[in-house]
Amino acid sequence: MLVRKGLQAPDDEHQEHAPQPCRVGIEQRRLGKAIGRGAEHVGEVGGGDRQHLPDALGPLCDDVDASSPIGVRSLARLHHLFTPIEATLRRRTHVLDVVAALHPTPAVCGLPRARAGAWIAGHEPVTRGYYAAPVGWVDEEGNGTFAVAIRSVLVRGDRAFIHAGAGIVEGSTPESEYRETALKQASLLAALGVSPFAEKGRSS
Repeated sequence: MLVRKGLQAPDDEHQEHAPQPCRVGIEQRRLGKAIGRGAEHVGEVGGGDRQHLPDALGPLCDDVDASSPIGVRSLARLHHLFTPIEATLRRRTHVLDVVAALHPTPAVCGLPRARAGAWIAGHEPVTRGYYAAPVGWVDEEGNGTFAVAIRSVLVRGDRAFIHAGAGIVEGSTPESEYRETALKQASLLAALGVSPFAEKGRSS
């Protein structure tokens, strides 16, 4: 998620996910440490964002700070690890210029960006459309808030298309990535009144 307020451009990149529930506070910190130790690909995916985002912000910003530790953000069904990155714009750059510099992030495209994007275009069975696109709002002063439309639903008539994905890195397995994707889809399915996918089955 990207937020522009005046000359500030803080950005939160979500990294990894774990099922709810747990209490906030100490348990959140313990959860963050546990996931950080136990899931190697968190560091690999997060490392790509930590490298790409400051580089992409460099031409527009001064004082790009990516040194903050990974945090935990808790939602109703998931815990997210996220990496805060904050920067100061050199001039009153419109939020859409910042969005254009950041999109697509390694989390939805991979690195190196041009080669990874070409591979995705040639191998994914359907076009992404709105999926993984930046969505948000702007005001007349060029401020705004944008998020990446990764877990989302597109409704057309009486059909709903649910989108979710996972960060594939060295060491990923189909089984674990399937479970992660199904976990992300569960809240969307629940909102539509559909039973979530079973681990090895399909929705009822």
